[in-house]
Amino acid sequence: MTISTNFLTYEQKRKRFVFQLRIPANLRTNFNGRTTLRKSLGNIPYEQAVVRAHELATQYLAEFSALRPAPADVPSAPVTVLKVTAETGHQFSATWQHEAISDLTKQLARLQTAPETEWEKAIDFGQVALKTAREQLRRSDFREFHEALAALQRQHGFTLNGDTADLAFVARQFNAARVSYLASVLHVLAGTQGVDALNPSHPTSH
Repeated sequence: MTISTNFLTYEQKRKRFVFQLRIPANLRTNFNGRTTLRKSLGNIPYEQAVVRAHELATQYLAEFSALRPAPADVPSAPVTVLKVTAETGHQFSATWQHEAISDLTKQLARLQTAPETEWEKAIDFGQVALKTAREQLRRSDFREFHEALAALQRQHGFTLNGDTADLAFVARQFNAARVSYLASVLHVLAGTQGVDALNPSHPTSH
């Protein structure tokens, strides 16, 4: 489910978390032609499932990298250095939300022809994600922020310039924005709000 993590789904019928990762097309012969790696994580707390899923993802992604031929030398892309300010924090959260909405839109498209049980599963998983996000906001738990930061830095070619206190400020902004976003996602899944209402008030930019 893209509302929480790229590698984790929740099977409501079996009450278990499942790790899944798509195998790149050019590497599938190394995995007996399979298109996806799947592993049951069992009926464990959400926080443990997220940690385990990322451990598995790190392991398999490293394996994918080892199986790929070494690329030719290419110049490194320039990296934009952004000074941490209140506006930078807002832009970061808005950029993350823009990416999350894109994933959610694809998920909703798949659900259009799915049985009602799939919608119920999405809502159940969304409730778990929101509960965890609220707990992270209360406890100033910045794990999701650092994962989002690493992903967006790779994708958009930027780095944040600031000390520990500056980054903690941005992380708190992100945690609050994430709670608000996940709460709105539940309204979308329940049919009480349209997905267009989720778009941040300001366009993303770097």
